[in-house]
Amino acid sequence: MTRIKFCGITRPEDAVVAGEVGASHIGVVLAESPRRVQTDRASEIFAASPTLRRVGVFRPGAVGELLRDASRAGVEIMQLHGKFSDGELSELRDSFDGELWGVLPVDVAQPGDFGDWEPLADAVDAILLDTSIAGTSGGTGIPFDWHAAKSLAEAIKVRSELIVAGGLDPGNVGGAVRILAPMMVDVSSGVESAPGIKDPGLMRAFAKAVRSASIV
Repeated sequence: MTRIKFCGITRPEDAVVAGEVGASHIGVVLAESPRRVQTDRASEIFAASPTLRRVGVFRPGAVGELLRDASRAGVEIMQLHGKFSDGELSELRDSFDGELWGVLPVDVAQPGDFGDWEPLADAVDAILLDTSIAGTSGGTGIPFDWHAAKSLAEAIKVRSELIVAGGLDPGNVGGAVRILAPMMVDVSSGVESAPGIKDPGLMRAFAKAVRSASIV
């Protein structure tokens, strides 16, 4: 079955609900964002649902600072938004004792133009497809064209794990699962009542929709 990650968690109680509805991962944002939390708060969130895998969302910066924040928060997986150089990816790989997820932006204006994604796939443990608008990915609340990305998704799955994000919600996630068959779906704004505030009812509906679409 397709796994679920609830991202942009800012409250321990939302992490508890994530565990109750069957998520496998929760994510906190440790970069500039309306959902950003500090490392001590991230630790509290992770502790509230200790069976879930712990993901930290990062944007480019000094590698040493990123590693410090990952360690202080107790992150098991670093999700990397933005352009990281080959050298930075190599340094993170050598220094971080956990998984790296690379984010591949899908431009809503050019949904069939994916660029040279193979080097990123070779450098990380999973590729996360996320909507990009004017060069910015993450938290857009808008889905990309899943049909246009299907050939890319199939190619990625040959080399890496595939995660799908970008504008997912309880009403549309079933389509993303059926069309792209990812290892995991990643949701943030689509289950919120306000930025960073998750709605338990929407979280439950999202998990139910993923389970229904995953049945072959």
